Amino acid sequence: MLILYEVKYTAQLAKQPGVQYPMYILAGVSSKSIANNVLNELRNVVGLDFQFDKHNSFPSHFPRLPASKIVQVLLGISILKDSSSQF
Repeated sequence: MLILYEVKYTAQLAKQPGVQYPMYILAGVSSKSIANNVLNELRNVVGLDFQFDKHNSFPSHFPRLPASKIVQVLLGISILKDSSSQF
């Protein structure tokens, strides 16, 4: 669960002067891919429970570290196939 180390590192950076609202960007093609590949694993393996806001962001808390916000970013990449190209 590499993401837990990355989010914890984000919270550690928040202890530095000038960082008021630390955020970790969690990007994926769709919200379903983020849920299937990351969030469900965290829920099933570690037992985390997420409290989403209206933008599907959620807080993360580690003992003795400032809270950080995990922001989901949807890339929505699509591949257009035209008749002249071959894959």
